[in-house]
This record gives sequence, structure tokens and C-alpha cells, in this order.
Amino acid sequence: MNIKILDGYGLEGEHIFTAATTCYKSEAKTKRTTKDFIKMLKSSKHLAMLEFSWIVFDIQSNIRNIEYESRDLKDVEAQFRLNPYFKIFYRGSSLRVGGNLRAWYETLRNSDAADPLAKLIIIELYQGFPELFYTLELDMTQSYYNSDLRNAEQYYKIELVSSEVIRGEAYPDIRNKFGWIAVKFFGISRGFIAEVTRHRTMSFAVQSTRYVDNSNFDIIFPFELEPDLAEKVKKHMDSTQELYNELIQSGFKKQDARQLLPIGISQDMCMAGTIEDWKKVFVLRTPTSAHWEIRECMQKLEAMFEDTKLIT
Repeated sequence: MNIKILDGYGLEGEHIFTAATTCYKSEAKTKRTTKDFIKMLKSSKHLAMLEFSWIVFDIQSNIRNIEYESRDLKDVEAQFRLNPYFKIFYRGSSLRVGGNLRAWYETLRNSDAADPLAKLIIIELYQGFPELFYTLELDMTQSYYNSDLRNAEQYYKIELVSSEVIRGEAYPDIRNKFGWIAVKFFGISRGFIAEVTRHRTMSFAVQSTRYVDNSNFDIIFPFELEPDLAEKVKKHMDSTQELYNELIQSGFKKQDARQLLPIGISQDMCMAGTIEDWKKVFVLRTPTSAHWEIRECMQKLEAMFEDTKLIT
């Protein structure tokens, strides 16, 4: 089992690429670019991989009436709270909203075309993800773009917040709420994956058994056994692999032959969430009561986070 911490918030789609290629185990051989993957994901409506980009905005009202400005931001806050995948912090003069790219896309796709805040955010996100946002009812010709931007800025000011700014926040609660980390695990079992995906506010990209060939699978089974019992386990795994291969060679699809695969089969997975989310994982998955595989992995990851100052 190995672990790789993915750097930053994936604002150029690089973590989306990693997540998507993890599912198909194709990172080393694909000829598709990040932009190709985003187009494909949008076309197929398979938006889960978009969760591997994290975007935080600070929003201020440009309306001069202080009473109205406060009420207006409260209304904006209420709209974002309709989606449980947004993280929100309101501090009177500004509103901080963080969410993965999927949450932003689905919210903006359903927004009122005349909403000036939605226009500002779409224009900002269009710069990084034009493949995703170019059809959201905004004419991106230069003349209209400039006019639309000026009109929207009469009402709001928005600023994209970087990972460095969030790490430098003085208040731990704000760092935990808006700090976000993506990780790739190599060589973990399907049993591990079944347990960890219960953390439903987080994002996951799991190596597919429907599309990836498992003719030469490995098993996560580290226990030392008596020689006779070890031989029985080996024979069982060998016969399972032989039968899987025979089904594939007989014309069965991988998604059907996979029904034979054991829960201990070795797979790769990407996982992402806020620091708040990760701390909850560590509370539940590092005690001695946790399953041995997930406990060892999460203890190692928590130490990596601490060593790199990602959590304090």
C-alpha cells in the first residue's frame, strides 16, 4: 500500500485527470488530455470526477446601503446552503463559499440567467474550465463579455481564494472548513474501499472492475498462516483467477466476470475532502477497533498530513 498526496486544489483540472484515469487504470497510456476528459465527463453526464477540483470564493456586495448589503449576503448564503456540499462562512461584510467543481457546475447550471452573482462566478470559472462553462447561457464574445462583467460588478465583487491563503488563515476553524486535500491510494482492497466510501461528504474515484482487466489480480492478505492453510488459500485464489480468465476468454464481459473477484483484490483509489472531513475519518479509522488495513493506512496518512503541516 502506497499513498500520494495530490498538490493544491486542482484548479487546472489536473486532479480530475488523475481521478478519471484511476477509474480506468489508464494514466500511463491514455492519449486524452485533461480538457478531453472534462468534455467527455460533461457529455456523458458522469460528473463525479469533477469533485476533484476545489474552488473557494470570497463574495462581497457592492451595494452601498449597509442594511441592504447585509440582507443581500444573507440571501446569497441561504441559496448556497441548499446544497450540502458547499462550505460557508459568513462574516458580515463578506461571504466565503467553498465547494467542489461539480457542486459549482450543478448550482450554476440551474441558476437564473439574469443573476449577476451567477454571471460573475461563471465568467471566473470559464477562465479555468471553458469546456464546462461555455454553454451556460453566456455569450463569451469579447464585447458582450466586457459589458456583462461590468453590469454584474455593479452588484458584487468576487475573489478566488488560493490554497496558500487558506493555509495562512489565523483561525483553525476556517482552515479546517475550507482547506481541502486530495489523496491517491495504491494497492488497497475492495473491503477497504467499501468501508471508507461511507464517508459520504467526501469524494471518491475507484478503479473499475467493470472496465479494467483483472486477469492477474493481487490479493491484500498479509496474515501469516500455517503452511497447510496457506496452501489452501493460494489454491483458492489461483482457481478464482483461472475461472475469471476462462470466462473472459469465453466472451463474458469484465463486468459479468467480476462477480467472482474476492473482496481482498488490490485496487487504486482517489479520495478528497476538507480538513474537517479528514479529521473525522482519522477519529473513526485510526483506533484499534478499526479494521487493520484501513487503520494502518489512515495512521500513515495522518502522520503524512502532520509532517507536511497540512493539518495542525
